[in-house]
Parts: sequence; structure tokens; C-alpha cells
Amino acid sequence: MPTLKTEILGSLIEINYEDSEKDKLRKIIEKFNDRLLDFENLRGKISDKKILILAALKAEDQIIDQTLTKEKEEEIIN
Repeated sequence: MPTLKTEILGSLIEINYEDSEKDKLRKIIEKFNDRLLDFENLRGKISDKKILILAALKAEDQIIDQTLTKEKEEEIIN
């Protein structure tokens, strides 16, 4: 299984992946790093762990919003 080396919040991490998932993994990492930029002003003020939690909560919020929007669209169609 191949390994992708990447940096997140200044830490080098290695992620094992399936060959067919390489492009998807790169896009996910890029989007996550973009999301972390939203909290750049907090770096050095709070721990990286808290920044990761905030980024994860923001992602969950966006997922819920998209789900609710999709459900409302389906209700309108029906």
C-alpha cells in the first residue's frame, strides 16, 4: 500500500492509501488545509489540537447545512 507524506499544521504525517484513492486523498488534504487557514489567526494562541477540533466542527456544520438544503429541495420537488 503506498504512503502519502504531507504536512498539516506543521506536522509531517504519512497516510496509507489505495492507488485508486490518491487523487481524492490529495483533494481532501488540500481542502482541509484550506479550512485550517480560517483559523490561522488562532495559531500560537490556542493548541493545534483545538484548531483541529474547530476545523472538524466547521466541516460537520457544513455537512449538516448541505444535508438540510438537500432535504428541503427534495420536499419542494415532491
